[in-house]
Amino acid sequence: MRRAAYPPKIMPEWEEMMATACAVQNMYIQATKFDDLGCYWSSWKEEWKNSDDCKEFLNMDEGDRCLGVFVIGHLDSDLRLEDRRVRRPAQDSVEWRLDNGEKAIPNPF
Repeated sequence: MRRAAYPPKIMPEWEEMMATACAVQNMYIQATKFDDLGCYWSSWKEEWKNSDDCKEFLNMDEGDRCLGVFVIGHLDSDLRLEDRRVRRPAQDSVEWRLDNGEKAIPNPF
């Protein structure tokens, strides 16, 4: 997380952390388009994230933080697992409500 990417406007740290989490989620979503691609997000080991080696490797400035590592690789076709997830329609999990708390009718789905 680069803290001073745009120095005139330093964002709160929590906001930059959430932006990083959203970026990681978007990378995960994009990776699902490729059958032979696998990825994993790890917060990694604190000793490494806070080390001088990490800061040098990632070209980090003062105040920057390593929040984790996003590992990407090609999957061996013999090791690929069948996707067994069950996708339910969104309307099975979402209930739309008005500002006053009443159910919104009709359901927009």
